[in-house]
Amino acid sequence: MVRKGILVIPILLFLLTLCGCGNVLNMTIGMSETEDNPNGIIEVRSELTNIDKNVSYENADTICLDELTEKKPYNENYLYENNCLVIRAPGDYVLQGKLELGSIVVSVHDDEVVHLILDNVHVQANDAPAIFVEQADKVVVTLPEGSENVLSDTAIRNENGREACLYSNSDITINGTGQLSLYGYYEDGIRSCDRVKILDADLQIQTKND
Repeated sequence: MVRKGILVIPILLFLLTLCGCGNVLNMTIGMSETEDNPNGIIEVRSELTNIDKNVSYENADTICLDELTEKKPYNENYLYENNCLVIRAPGDYVLQGKLELGSIVVSVHDDEVVHLILDNVHVQANDAPAIFVEQADKVVVTLPEGSENVLSDTAIRNENGREACLYSNSDITINGTGQLSLYGYYEDGIRSCDRVKILDADLQIQTKND
């Protein structure tokens, strides 16, 4: 939850791993339990922008993952190939349904923002992250109220690594009041090479890593 600019993220050591090459909210993560912090709770300060807080998606493109097929042509904003939904233009995208043995990839210019709305999405990746942000300025993941979403990977990886169920090379924000369950069977639940911001979201993360 957010109170007076302070994000309080409860961390259960055996459930949640938020780690990577950068920082979370400009602060290196420390999840160890101490006398002053018996529950492993992190309190960090960071400026939240309107983009981070945005949960609206009135003019979004809607993509039904169940109906994706490589035989069907799509517009220039996204394509589906090799079991991957590739978002290649900035904007808002509502994702619905299931994607089995596939991944969602965001690949836009490094000054562009992508807004993904997970509306009861279930993605089971094979040898890659369930969501991989290859390039963007920022990606915002919104969990609409009442939605239940599941992301999972497997214990194997291709030669590219990317050791998390949700892996990002850019800033990533997760907001909304819905639920997101992540299962990181390879390494981590969420890993970013930049900042991670979590606003109000109900996250349940179980990972192989500690």
